Amino acid sequence: MIQERSIKISTYASSPEDVIELRKLVRLWVVEDGFWDFDSMLASLSKPFVVLKYLVEEGVSSWRGVIIYQAVLEQADLIYVFIRPEDRAKGYATLLLEHMFEQLRALATCRQVFLEVKDMNKQAQALYTKFGFEETRRIKGYYATGHDAIVLVANLHA
Repeated sequence: MIQERSIKISTYASSPEDVIELRKLVRLWVVEDGFWDFDSMLASLSKPFVVLKYLVEEGVSSWRGVIIYQAVLEQADLIYVFIRPEDRAKGYATLLLEHMFEQLRALATCRQVFLEVKDMNKQAQALYTKFGFEETRRIKGYYATGHDAIVLVANLHA
């Protein structure tokens, strides 16, 4: 779990420093799971209502992880959660999800959060279940790897 260091969650602001840190994480996640390349990520961040939050730890200059989501009216879509491989199982993903849920609950209109997760990603599925996500359906061959997607939904005001 998280050590006795101060953790800060901030919003991506397109500063030169933010762009450098985002590029570092993109390099990791492209290799690891084939998620968006840097240009695709920047294009996504330019869309309305898309938010990227990053987590930093006191005394550590690089971002430890990110969460990307989009909220429009009654629905939010959790686009991506990524934690550096060396920082997994420290509670960072939980902190980012807690922060996202807090932010979304503050929006009076937002009622549900949707996401897709690879059928083989059991660790992520277990985490999402702790946050009240439930499976609504499966999409065969959704990912470029041929893996199925499990579509999950969580109610914000249950």
